[in-house]
Amino acid sequence: MRIRWVVGCAALALILVLGGCASQGPVVHRPPTVRVSELTSLSFTPDLVKFRAKVLIRNISNGDMTFERTDYAVDLFDTQLFSDTFADMLKTRGGGTQTVTFPFQISMEDIMKQGVNLLNEEGLRVVFHGQVLCDPSYGYDAIPFDATLTIPIPKMPSVTYLGSDGTPFTGSFRIRLAVSNPNEFPFTVDSINTYLVLNDTRYNLLRTDNPAEIPAGGSGVVVLQMKSTPEKALSMALNLAQSGDQGPELDLAGTVTLSTRYGWVYVPVSVKQALGKAGAE
Repeated sequence: MRIRWVVGCAALALILVLGGCASQGPVVHRPPTVRVSELTSLSFTPDLVKFRAKVLIRNISNGDMTFERTDYAVDLFDTQLFSDTFADMLKTRGGGTQTVTFPFQISMEDIMKQGVNLLNEEGLRVVFHGQVLCDPSYGYDAIPFDATLTIPIPKMPSVTYLGSDGTPFTGSFRIRLAVSNPNEFPFTVDSINTYLVLNDTRYNLLRTDNPAEIPAGGSGVVVLQMKSTPEKALSMALNLAQSGDQGPELDLAGTVTLSTRYGWVYVPVSVKQALGKAGAE
């Protein structure tokens, strides 16, 4: 009886294994689906606007699928700026996906060349388009994709020197900067990386306040203070002694980073201002 029970269990296990293999069926390939899952602006500088596009490829077959390449291009308004090919595609398992990321940038020079379009359009219209090619052995046609992004035409904010208080190049020294927003959307001052230079020595500045969001067409004030330590205080005192009777020159440089809904805006800061020996303005 025991032998029959063991044989019966073994036969049942074999049937289940064979049945499981049979339920998987043969591999059936179908053309994948392709779409642009993201097209966004990342940052602005006086020279460039940076973007990022993502293409989502979904393998709807029940077996692995390989791809030959992705051809893509970028148009500004109705003029193609460039095209390229990405060939490092991944094999994608059945029912799986892969996302291919395409960073690209458009120069302000190219934007300014579109003078007529800039006047006619309500914003900067960028078109990202292309096609995904599967391995030729499948016999599928190229699968197209495209997406359009329209953002306000960016205008670079300005950062200007308003004045200073306290003794130059000491811990009490504060500098006031005005940040003006010429755009039709608000932004927030996110971070400030600035420094003063005196006799080829660089001294970092700290932001002392947290200004609220600067509205479209508005302005705000940022206050900076010397970052002082005993060692730096001695260094600054020695540098001030070498400045002569006319006093030091304020040589301010760095970057102000602004946060907007359309990405980061990086505004360079460069101010040269003569300071009297007493220092306050």
